[in-house]
Amino acid sequence: MQSRINIPVIVEHDANAGVLAESTLSSEWDMYDTMVYISAGQGIGAGIINNGELYTGSLGIAGEIGHTCIDINGAICECGRRGCLDIYASTIALTREIRKKLQREDIEFSDVVQMLKQEDSEALEVFNKIMLYMGTGIINLIYTYNPKCIVIGDEMSSIGTPVLDALSNQIKEMSISRLANQVKIELAKLGDSAYIGAAVVATHYVFKHVSEI
Repeated sequence: MQSRINIPVIVEHDANAGVLAESTLSSEWDMYDTMVYISAGQGIGAGIINNGELYTGSLGIAGEIGHTCIDINGAICECGRRGCLDIYASTIALTREIRKKLQREDIEFSDVVQMLKQEDSEALEVFNKIMLYMGTGIINLIYTYNPKCIVIGDEMSSIGTPVLDALSNQIKEMSISRLANQVKIELAKLGDSAYIGAAVVATHYVFKHVSEI
């Protein structure tokens, strides 16, 4: 693409873009120098801000929590390994399990959101199971990176308060009280954080290379 349009092209992971947007443009997050943005959609990833800087790891794949194992004997993921978080806690998984529960193949994720907002008992039963898996992945993040704040973004955040309630309960039940009381869990403030974050990535690039322009 760069060779065709003759301007710099930068590629960034959607979760990294999301955490840059939330930490840079949302005024409420400026108090958090250590935070994690969970891109919870058809796949699951995490963008990590550590001491005010984006943390990507040596190969740039830090935060790929969708491929952390939560069941060593679980189903095979598209990556070839068993029991990945993606299989159990993505919006694809949530929609799939509700289709099974209600024996309806015509249900889409948008329908799932409405069912949960209307407090459909069968949909909530499946949702709470999915959040148990999601909570397990988040607990692993909390113990690994010890963030002050966890932000839930992408499709799953459109469900709203039920996501926060379910995950907050999981964190309280599955972590020591000192951690549970310290970490905040919130929904993304900027909506399409990853898209907005792409603009942040471009802006950072421009200021970093301003002398070359």
